[in-house]
Amino acid sequence: MNLGHALVRAARHHPDALALVGRGTDGLTYAALADRVERIAGGLALRGIGRGDRVGVLLRNHAAFVEITFALYRLGAVVVPFNAMLTPGEHDELFEDADVAALIVGGGFADHCAAMSVRPDRCVVVDGPTDGFAAGAEPYGALLDASPAPVADVDGEDLCALMYTSGTTGRPKGVRHTHGTWLATALGLKDALSLGADDVTLHVAPLTHGSGFVLLPTVLAGGTNVVRDGFDPASFLDAVERRGVTNVFLAPTMVYKLLDEYDGGRDTSSLRALYYAGSPMSAARLAEGVETFGPVFVQSYGQMECPMLITLLDAATHEASLGEREELLRSAGREVDIARVRIVDENDDEVPPGTPGEILVEGPHVTPGYWNRPEADDEAFHDGWLRTGDVGRLDEDGYLFVLDRKKDMIITGGMNVYPREVEEVIVGHGAVSNAAVIGVPDDYWGERVTAVVEPRPDGDLSPEALVEAVERRCGEELAAFKRPKRVEVVDELPRSPYGKVQKTALREEYWADRDRNVN
Repeated sequence: MNLGHALVRAARHHPDALALVGRGTDGLTYAALADRVERIAGGLALRGIGRGDRVGVLLRNHAAFVEITFALYRLGAVVVPFNAMLTPGEHDELFEDADVAALIVGGGFADHCAAMSVRPDRCVVVDGPTDGFAAGAEPYGALLDASPAPVADVDGEDLCALMYTSGTTGRPKGVRHTHGTWLATALGLKDALSLGADDVTLHVAPLTHGSGFVLLPTVLAGGTNVVRDGFDPASFLDAVERRGVTNVFLAPTMVYKLLDEYDGGRDTSSLRALYYAGSPMSAARLAEGVETFGPVFVQSYGQMECPMLITLLDAATHEASLGEREELLRSAGREVDIARVRIVDENDDEVPPGTPGEILVEGPHVTPGYWNRPEADDEAFHDGWLRTGDVGRLDEDGYLFVLDRKKDMIITGGMNVYPREVEEVIVGHGAVSNAAVIGVPDDYWGERVTAVVEPRPDGDLSPEALVEAVERRCGEELAAFKRPKRVEVVDELPRSPYGKVQKTALREEYWADRDRNVN
């Protein structure tokens, strides 16, 4: 089915329900949103956009992002959302790779686009003058002057989205998703979050990434999407109180900031699911979160190739783990209904419970492959299973413990060290906000375990005292070969535009003069 039918159905079943709130609108009902989307689709069709065309979207969180996405679904075109935090040069590379037919862009990107060498002739500007963009650029409102466009006849294998990976381990790849894989993802998330017509989903993380995956499930449920640009704890809590927010996706770094700055006294009783994904959270900070906000935390493990849904650790398990099976807070939960997980060794043979190996997944939501990267397809797929590139183990009860990225594993003195295990211990110290553990070259050990630590903003330890405290804690809780040989304290760890800690940036100064990234 064409995903555009999801909005058509919602407008039929819930015409007067509040569908969308955010920058660019004071609030649209489902009937009003569907009307605008039909006319925007008509405006795009008049400008030559149709089935299979790739349309770039360069916007910060804005109501127009939602409208454009559903308009492109309706036409059978392909939405290509670009991270607004990338540089002009990085966008040049992605624009060229995707070969976009048109660009929908925020008015604040005029100087940014002027610095780019790849600029589509067809350009629509949201919230701002068209000066500084391509010669034929038009204002977004002009699209609304058209007659409604019909829903295109597409099948489940037609592309609907081209999503670029964050590139934390190499050059970004375009991940292809179809109407079929996107629908499977949306239905899986709707079920996992138990979304209904009374739900209010808040989007403060970029819609180009994790938070955007919850747009369609909320529409399928007939709920309300509230779109805000950017995250800070105070405005987040204001929105939860004012809008009665029930669901929100936050990157782990956002959760850490919220916990670091929250001083109580706010009504968060409407919040039912605080959904986090994208990178691991420490068990200590999770326990702190459950104690602060109650049993609302939901973790999913996924990748852009199988968005959000490989495994799930639900709110009830988060709560039950405290004081009983706290080790489950270190897990990523159990398989979701639409996924199957295997752990295999280097020969692709399945390993028994408790044995580490590479995590493989298959399901209806898994990408059919990458955009123009057949060599990446060959590397990523094995007999219909997606290689995640992550190392993990399954316990006897089916809980998945993600140990690390295969490429992040440290080999020191012939022993394997999984950085996440060491990071868990370090972040368990009350003065530490976050930590990254990397391997650096060592002529004797091959690689030396090194920890880079980000202190909590309210911490009272000097850098020297914090180093001593971390070394002491690791000495008490880790085997000798796992203990960091060096601990550094930094104000802030380098992060990708999606909030993930960039270990590649940390490694660069150590490996810059080496001809390989292993020793």
